[in-house]
Amino acid sequence: MSKARLAFTVKKGDSFCDVWVLRQNIDTGDCKLQAEEVSAVKWVSSDEIRRMAAQGTFWAYRYLDDLSSF
Repeated sequence: MSKARLAFTVKKGDSFCDVWVLRQNIDTGDCKLQAEEVSAVKWVSSDEIRRMAAQGTFWAYRYLDDLSSF
């Protein structure tokens, strides 16, 4: 992940979440999914992510708009 960059860390109570940005061409078929945590992988635009969040098919993380600056 030499092209990965830590965007920011979200802290909530006793937990935290590191949000990473990776700009690299990746074949989604090469992704190894953790069945307990991930149901599918696909490429979408930032506008599509916002639509999915509004429809409830993607978690509406409070930092979605912050990612557009990366």
